Amino acid sequence: MRGLSAEDIAVVIPTRDRWGVLARTLDSLQRQSISGFTTVVVVDGDDQRPPDLGDARIEIKAHRGPGAARNWGVRATSQALVLFLGDDMVPAANLVEAHLKAHIRHSSSDAAVLGRAKWHPEVASGAIERWLEWSHTQFNYDSIQDAHAGFGRFYSCNVSLKRDLFERVGGFDEDFTYYYEDLDLGWRLHEQGMTLFYEPEALCYHLHRYD
Repeated sequence: MRGLSAEDIAVVIPTRDRWGVLARTLDSLQRQSISGFTTVVVVDGDDQRPPDLGDARIEIKAHRGPGAARNWGVRATSQALVLFLGDDMVPAANLVEAHLKAHIRHSSSDAAVLGRAKWHPEVASGAIERWLEWSHTQFNYDSIQDAHAGFGRFYSCNVSLKRDLFERVGGFDEDFTYYYEDLDLGWRLHEQGMTLFYEPEALCYHLHRYD
């Protein structure tokens, strides 16, 4: 897959009732260092009325949780690479390009790429955010020893993989309606031979304020 380009990437973002932060995520995607990729926002709930979200493609489905929304987004696209982002993950300017370059280097059909998430400066000083960073309760990047992240870090807020690999395992298990759906998928991908490569240059900023 060394001939990959931006046109081969579908960015899939599940969302529900977080329009303000989603707008900032989408704005950053419009200002990426490369262009030509497709962005699909899957609204998790037909009770939702999304505002104008610019050039992003919008899909609205019944409320089933983020895993089901991601599956929907994949089915609604056809690109060879799928990049999952959280709606509160504001990407750095080269995030999509860093994922693309990593997949060109790791061209095997079983290769996936984990990007890095840091707290957004607007929330980084919060007490709970600092505790989550210290305890590695939410993410655990600091213990990655080399380029191999391990299936347990298949963080669906900033991760990409080949479509064929995703479809081979049937995508996210939609019985997981909230949390652990990405850990379950990571395990099943690992069982099918996935190698999850860590690419810290694929950076996004987690804009989620806890109280």
